[in-house]
Amino acid sequence: MYLQWEFPDLADEHREWLSRFESSARARWERLLRGNVEAALCEAMVRRMLATRVDSIVPGEEPVMGGPDFRCVQPGGGFFVEVTCITSDRASEVTGVAPGSLAGSFRYLTPQIRAECVSKAPQCATPYSPCLLAIGTFHPIAAATAMSRLGAEYALTSEPTWRVQVNEETGEAGPIVGETALRHAALLRQRPEDSEIESARRSISGLLLCDLRGDQIFGSLQPDAARPFARDLLPVVPFCVAVVDPEARTIEKRWI
Repeated sequence: MYLQWEFPDLADEHREWLSRFESSARARWERLLRGNVEAALCEAMVRRMLATRVDSIVPGEEPVMGGPDFRCVQPGGGFFVEVTCITSDRASEVTGVAPGSLAGSFRYLTPQIRAECVSKAPQCATPYSPCLLAIGTFHPIAAATAMSRLGAEYALTSEPTWRVQVNEETGEAGPIVGETALRHAALLRQRPEDSEIESARRSISGLLLCDLRGDQIFGSLQPDAARPFARDLLPVVPFCVAVVDPEARTIEKRWI
């Protein structure tokens, strides 16, 4: 994929933005661009998308200590954003569909979203302010499916399996019920000792699933974050939250 041809102004725009800050931020990004074009342009595109949704955005990574990529500031406070890219090659492996093709047996990107959360959770452990993990891909089909409302729900609970009970005597079917074992859930898990549902990777305050080609962002909130994200800090992004009923062993997904 020739991303620098598809987005010819993106790299220069990001360089110009980085030039307003200390030089190490631009040097780090230039190294990333030389080593992984998709990851570097994903970071630049997420910055462009956030810039239209927050009052201000600055580099968040400290020259020595490191940390998340961006710090966003709103009237009600600030939050960090760490960016990670699912490359087109990796998205093709997970979904079974190459960019520009509808052939193959399609699979959701949910397992890779969970893997990105596992990898990035330590970097999101900021000592103050919530940190959102922004996940993007330039793979057009994976982006259209995973970086969506349904993708945000699946990121919380994993893809469900569906069952229906049929009355053997009458042949009447009952309601269709979705079940999940949270196998690919990014921010929830079942405790192995008693199967109780609990939060996972609490350093990630929430997810931002970014359709880099469609300029859309859908969010998933961590139910029990170490540093909870105030929903009002990003009012233009719809967020999905999981409400767990431990007694009924159910998970309700609500959009806020």
